[in-house]
Amino acid sequence: MSPGGAAALVVIGGALKGHRYDLTGDAFVIGRERQCDLLIDDTTVSRKHALLQRVEEKWFITDISKNGTHVNSRRVTGALALANGDKIAISTAAQLEFVGSEDTVPLLLEESEAIGRMHIDRKTREVRLRGQLLDPALSLAQYRLLEFFYMSGDAIRSREEVSRAVWPEADQAGITEQMIDALVKRLRDRLGQLDNDHDYILTLRGHGFRFSNPQL
Repeated sequence: MSPGGAAALVVIGGALKGHRYDLTGDAFVIGRERQCDLLIDDTTVSRKHALLQRVEEKWFITDISKNGTHVNSRRVTGALALANGDKIAISTAAQLEFVGSEDTVPLLLEESEAIGRMHIDRKTREVRLRGQLLDPALSLAQYRLLEFFYMSGDAIRSREEVSRAVWPEADQAGITEQMIDALVKRLRDRLGQLDNDHDYILTLRGHGFRFSNPQL
């Protein structure tokens, strides 16, 4: 059963493959904005792409995007009731599976969250490396950067994407490569305080960065 008896979305395809999102409230937004409950940073995804709403313990999905949301290969029109095992496609960027509150979350996904050296609790913003809590907490910019990489899986991210994720309110023309590289270094230094045997953020010259979260 999903933790606490909640329904859940599990990512079965795309950069976030292996992540699980419990549906604990009455609404859940999927999209490209940082404020979304499930952030998918892909140009094919609308800022607010799909809305899930709970009505009397049943979940409904509504497409609010330009490029479309599909359930079981059919484009969503209006509010569609979800059933356990439904496959949800968010444009071409991510494939999700809906898990009802009384059904078992796929074991593979539970294991994939448990065996990574790093785990982030996005609700509390706690970061753990090999089970140890990173304390004191990261600065806001450091946390935004780490969460962006963490949610990107092993996708390569450019400096422009990093800039928009960390400083969404700023004039992007004023964000320099030196500022980004300095922030990456400070974050690496903080992570190294708990785990200096592994570099979680890899620099790919001429391309950007890639996150590495190996098994324990």
